[in-house]
Amino acid sequence: MLALVVPSLGNRDTNDSILVPQIMNLLFVIAMMISILYFRKYQKKIEIACDKNEITPADYTLFAQNFPPATTIGEITNYFKDVAKDIRDVEVTKIVPAYFIGDYIRLLRRKFKLIKMAQKLHAGKKVGGIDQKELDEELTEVYTKITEFEEECATNLESKFAGCVFITFEHEEGSSSKKT
Repeated sequence: MLALVVPSLGNRDTNDSILVPQIMNLLFVIAMMISILYFRKYQKKIEIACDKNEITPADYTLFAQNFPPATTIGEITNYFKDVAKDIRDVEVTKIVPAYFIGDYIRLLRRKFKLIKMAQKLHAGKKVGGIDQKELDEELTEVYTKITEFEEECATNLESKFAGCVFITFEHEEGSSSKKT
């Protein structure tokens, strides 16, 4: 402990040399620079490792459309490999198809609107000329349509395929090795 306190700037005497504090400051600055360089190098390695393990849609993703509704994911993958085979090998990482769910969203919005109306009726407020029986019938109809839509998607999702896909590639150019 005494070794740290004696050479500190607060214990300097007027007879002490000014050289010792300057050397200590220089050594501290050099030590800080080395530790910052090491930290940046270590941080860059971690960043590269994390980026390698995670592909985000922004990395190498294309939007393709006008596929027939009956097209499978395998057929789309083969199509892109066939189109690019003369130029380079293409490594497709992921294909995310788009589906028509506009009707489902409209049904959900209608359901929430009807639930709010039911809450107002229950609180004793008037709701645009509709009574509890009509509201219950409409809610039942909406719930039935939502259930039918969900069952159709569970058994036949291909019927909702919009003909559009997002295709994510392994590399920006499809592959790092070009064909010769």
